Amino acid sequence: MVREDGGGRAPGRLGPPGFVGFYRIALATVLVGGAMVLPLALLGLFGAMSWRDFGVALRLLMGVVGAGAALATIWLPIRLVTRATSWRARIRVRPGGVFVEAGFSAPRATWWFTPGSDVKIGRPQTDELGRGGLVLSRGDQQVRLAVGYTPKDSHRLIELIQRALARLPTDPNDALAPPTEPLGPGPRERLRMLGRDLLRPLLRPTPFLLVDLGAMLLTPLVIWLVTGALDWRDAYPIAFGLFILGLAARRLDGSYMAGLRHHLADDSFTGGWGFKYMLAGIAVAIAGWGAMTPRLGVWPAFVVSTFTAIGLHWALLRRARGDSPAPKPNRALDLALGMTLIPICVLHEAGLLTFLVDSSRRLGPLALSFVPPLVLCGYLPVRMHAFVDDPGDRSNVAWFWLTVAWLAMQPLLALVPAALRAW
Repeated sequence: MVREDGGGRAPGRLGPPGFVGFYRIALATVLVGGAMVLPLALLGLFGAMSWRDFGVALRLLMGVVGAGAALATIWLPIRLVTRATSWRARIRVRPGGVFVEAGFSAPRATWWFTPGSDVKIGRPQTDELGRGGLVLSRGDQQVRLAVGYTPKDSHRLIELIQRALARLPTDPNDALAPPTEPLGPGPRERLRMLGRDLLRPLLRPTPFLLVDLGAMLLTPLVIWLVTGALDWRDAYPIAFGLFILGLAARRLDGSYMAGLRHHLADDSFTGGWGFKYMLAGIAVAIAGWGAMTPRLGVWPAFVVSTFTAIGLHWALLRRARGDSPAPKPNRALDLALGMTLIPICVLHEAGLLTFLVDSSRRLGPLALSFVPPLVLCGYLPVRMHAFVDDPGDRSNVAWFWLTVAWLAMQPLLALVPAALRAW
């Protein structure tokens, strides 16, 4: 996140923080809130155009409020995503002061703190939303930087600024702000980077690519079958058993164990990543309990799902934290274990479709609000194991979000007609 430039001109280039801390919480809040508001906003627009019994003034108000709410549910997530993934800053310490630039590809805001001897560096306490970072100030002028950064990165940035201020002499003749410089790639270059991230795994398939492609291709087929005579719960015990066998075999997968140790050793995940890993195991166990109860019974399904899913997650986590050497990577085994994730992912989406269609009969358009969080909650706990295989791979993240967007469209295609019939 923080990089020191040469020549003493800049103590740090601040890259995008990513979806950590404040941005993770804010984006989740906006998405859940937007999913609840958007159906009502669309209902307001529909009523403004079609409900002739309402007065003109009321219909106009419904249309304005509905359009504004619909645009807000689109604009707010886009703003947060661009801030988390593309917002950059540069801090340059000069003899005359400290120059700060912030923006996307080009600076959109600048601050010139002069003289440098009066610049104060503060580190505000991280609030409940995860907003931390640091504050540069001089008098009434101040700027907050590194929002969402880890304490380690924020501390390193403060040290870099203090070191640069200490080794540069003060020069009152250097009172003018320096010219701005580009901060990062422009929109076209970012699109090309995204295209390369999506195409790179196609040249050499990876486990996460097999999982995502399998989910995208098979989910529409299974959803079509579910809307007919097939009951997805008949196949779930088999899919769950395949997932458990694959999870048990991952202790022999060198790349998986190395990736698990990488996440546990990363300071940005200290004290939290292991908990999230176990939380994924609990989520899979709960899903398995609910899906297998009609076929196995309440307590047998509980015992099977809990002791296998949660137990294996705990055992893998314990092995990764141990001192035993990781097995050698095996690409064939890696790809085969990746494919064991596909059936349970597809059946999770089929189960969500059944729940959403049933909910639409009672809740009407409000059932649409369940689609994004349920799709993400149904896919992420299983897909997390593909993230472990390739930590830090941009293509892994790009394909995940592409798959989530595609999977979210499948329930909507079946849910909208059901909701219209319920009206």
